[in-house]
Amino acid sequence: MTSCDDFELAIEMRNHGALPRDREDALLAHLLGCNGCRSFESLSTSSENAMSAHALTHIQSTNWDSLFANTTRVIQRNARDQILRGALALLVATVGLMLMSHRPLAIALIETVAGTLVFGFVWLLSKRRLTKIAGMKQQGELLFQHRFELESRVRGALRVLLLPLTLPFIYLELRPLLVSAQSWIGFGLVAAAILAQTSFVLFIRRPALQRELRELTSNQTA
Repeated sequence: MTSCDDFELAIEMRNHGALPRDREDALLAHLLGCNGCRSFESLSTSSENAMSAHALTHIQSTNWDSLFANTTRVIQRNARDQILRGALALLVATVGLMLMSHRPLAIALIETVAGTLVFGFVWLLSKRRLTKIAGMKQQGELLFQHRFELESRVRGALRVLLLPLTLPFIYLELRPLLVSAQSWIGFGLVAAAILAQTSFVLFIRRPALQRELRELTSNQTA
């Protein structure tokens, strides 16, 4: 390197990590005695840092922040859907059981306590997951968690198939109580709550989750 043009090129190469180590000593020695190249180095380094910062901000805003928001949304939506659907199904089933029972207040109390415990556990579990992703520092780790949340919801949706299987057992247990039109209406409400929950999860919620998971997978492989 004999001219300032050569040293300016060396400065650019160093900023990009492409300058061989045997040329760094010559560059440093030249910078000690050349004001023009020192000014160029200062300007070039500032520009490079600004571009790097802008690129990092762009990545964080379009990828990390978006991924974090999507993962948070999946966890929150999962908890909200479970609580809302569960509360609605529980309400209908409770009304049905109260119509069949000679002790409706006791039924209502038991169902309320059971629902509070179950929904409280769902809410605490979602808060724990949100705390976990809030502490993540690497995008790959967050991406894995996002995919895990979607896959777990798709698998979990199949468990709803167990609900209709309980209907025969419910009928056998409650058959002695089915002695009036009111009691049959109550049993019909219980069955309707179970079938509505099953249908919603299988035909609406699960396909939507599968589409979201396919989109995530295609974006990763693109």
